[in-house]
Amino acid sequence: MATAPETEPNSSIEGNDEEEETAAGTSSDDSQTEPEPEPEPEPAAAAAVDRPRGYGTLSNSLGDTVSDNTLATYAVSRFEMPGMVVGLLFIAYWCGPSRDFLRNLVHWWSKAKTKNKGKTAVILFSPDAKRLEYQSFTKQVPRGFYHIPFGNGHGPIIARRMASKYGVTLVPSLVFIDGYNGDVVYPNGRQLVESDPLAKRLTWRPPDIRDLFIKGHYLEAPVIPPENPEEKVTYDMVVGECLLGKHILLYFGSSKSHLCQDFEKLLQKTEKRMKERNEKFAIVYVNADRNPGDFQNNFYNCLWLAVPHDDDRREFFANYYHIRCIPRLVVLGLDLRIITTEGVSCINHDPLADDFPWQEEPVMELTERYEQAINTKQCVICFTDGSSQQRAIAMKLLSETAELIFMGDVLLDEDWDVQFLYTGTNVEIRNRLQKVIGMRRATAYPYIVVLDLACQRLWAYDDVMTSEQVHRYLKQVFEGTIASKTFAAWRR
Repeated sequence: MATAPETEPNSSIEGNDEEEETAAGTSSDDSQTEPEPEPEPEPAAAAAVDRPRGYGTLSNSLGDTVSDNTLATYAVSRFEMPGMVVGLLFIAYWCGPSRDFLRNLVHWWSKAKTKNKGKTAVILFSPDAKRLEYQSFTKQVPRGFYHIPFGNGHGPIIARRMASKYGVTLVPSLVFIDGYNGDVVYPNGRQLVESDPLAKRLTWRPPDIRDLFIKGHYLEAPVIPPENPEEKVTYDMVVGECLLGKHILLYFGSSKSHLCQDFEKLLQKTEKRMKERNEKFAIVYVNADRNPGDFQNNFYNCLWLAVPHDDDRREFFANYYHIRCIPRLVVLGLDLRIITTEGVSCINHDPLADDFPWQEEPVMELTERYEQAINTKQCVICFTDGSSQQRAIAMKLLSETAELIFMGDVLLDEDWDVQFLYTGTNVEIRNRLQKVIGMRRATAYPYIVVLDLACQRLWAYDDVMTSEQVHRYLKQVFEGTIASKTFAAWRR
């Protein structure tokens, strides 16, 4: 499992001051492939076929056409056919790792596309704002790779929007989706490519996650000698059914990482507290060590269930849950759906697990735990002065809309992934956020902002502060009837 401890050599999706380098020569002879016939689009009559919710996601997000390396245009609808797998590739001209990954991807692609009978494509997204830089990649990719026409700067804008939608904050990144219904097939395509450069183990339709946890699979379990607990711990294999009826804390770590070692000590204390309360849970260790000996030593020390070191599921779980750095803790519900991927942050802020399983509420106070959400989601934020009275007002103002969305009674356009927050007692976070967006200190709190940090835009509401008025305003924002402001315009 190729998981990077602590940091990774990627670049922010927003840009980089790295000195520009020419992109010439990034293609190599062994990475070029012969053109193959493209899948023909279905007749127009096929549009009348009943489709699952989510169909048309690409058309809605990208517009009607994309271009290939010859600048010929193609209808986006050709990628929305049943069985089509589309790779969303986020790269940038100024980023050295982007150029290296593109070369590796082209070589991998020549092997991988045949495994889906040609029903695959890659669409390139770049935040580069200059036409020459934007087109530098498009000329060196093979047939089967597409990009958004540069137009009037729409390419970079769409790139930032798609990055926000799929939680991409670094380049290079690659996300594979089902073109027919918009479902994510592989969230971490970059790791998929780098861990299997010849695509020998690739299956375009990954197995059901429940099957990998429960059916026919085994986990390693520590066995402590009952007569003398001080004796050396051994291990045995147990069936995955032992996880039924429990919350699963899927822990990704390594014996070589000091950050992991520190977090494991805290996790063991939290585990002890949860056992005292008879919580139904299991910690499953997914180790990133290359050396089996390092894995065994750490495994014996922690005494958790573990995915065996030679098990391919280690790599699959890292891809499936988009693990980019360690330590990471993914909390799964009884139905194996993700409750949170920020388990490390949850335990750091709640070491006694009083709020376990850390299920999010419709409206949450903005703390360090939710700062990352601001980078990856659109956020409705009610700024307050931090007093208990204003925090209660913020909850009331946002709750009506938040609960309707949270319970699924209001369905948003798929470009919206909204988190409802209010600033509380942590004044430092509030002031830092105000500075980032260039917001003048409010003369009177509360003050509501709808923030899309990835696209550098916002909507501000400072009118009559009633639940009904706020709900009406937010509804218009989500429907697209109120225009946003860029940060630059907001600062003026």
